[in-house]
Amino acid sequence: MKKIYTLLILLLGLGVLFAQQGSELPGPAQPKPVSLEKQYLDAIDANPKNAQAYWGLLKLYKTYGKEDSRIKIALKAIQHLGDDPELYAIIGDTYKDKGDFSKSLSYYQMALKIDPVSSVLYNRMGLTLLKMENYHQAEVAFKAAVFFVGNENNVAKGRYYNNLGVSFEARKDHELAMVFFKKALKFDPSHPYALSNLQRIENTLSIHSPQ
Repeated sequence: MKKIYTLLILLLGLGVLFAQQGSELPGPAQPKPVSLEKQYLDAIDANPKNAQAYWGLLKLYKTYGKEDSRIKIALKAIQHLGDDPELYAIIGDTYKDKGDFSKSLSYYQMALKIDPVSSVLYNRMGLTLLKMENYHQAEVAFKAAVFFVGNENNVAKGRYYNNLGVSFEARKDHELAMVFFKKALKFDPSHPYALSNLQRIENTLSIHSPQ
C-alpha cells in the first residue's frame, strides 16, 4: 500500500513539475503587424487605380518626411489616375521643401495648365519665387492669386495680400508694402503675420522720415 501511495505522490510531483515547465514555454510566434505603408503599396499593386491608397500613401510620406518616395508615388498616381493639378502641386511642394525651386516651379506650371484659375497655385508659385529672390515675378503671381480668389474667401485674400506686401518689402518699397499689409488685415484681421509686418514697416518708415 505504501508503494502505491509513494507512486501516486511521485506522479503528482511530476505533473506539477511539467505544468510549471509548460507555462514557461514560448507560445506560437505572432505574425508581425503589416506596416501602413505596405498596406497602401499592396493595395496599389492589387489595383493600380486605387486613388484612396495613393492619397493615403502621399499623406503618410509627408508625415514622415520621405520626400523622394512622395515624389515617386505622386508620379505613379499621375500615370495611373491621369493628370491632376493637386498631384502636380504636391510634387512642386516637395521639390520646394527639398530646395529645388526650379523643379518646383515647373510642376506648379504643369498644374496651372490643367487649372489656370487656381489662386492657390499662383500663391504657391509666388512663395517659391520669393525663395528664389525673384521679387517682381512673385508680385505678378500674388496679384494673380488675389484676382482669381474672388470675393468669397476673405481669409485666403488676406493671406495673398500679406504675401504681396512681403514681396514689396523685399524690394525695399516700404510704402506699397504697408498698403498691402493693411489690405491683408482688412480682409483677415486675425492674420498671424500681417499685423507684425505692418508694425515693422511703420517703424521703418518712422525712423527714416525727416524729423
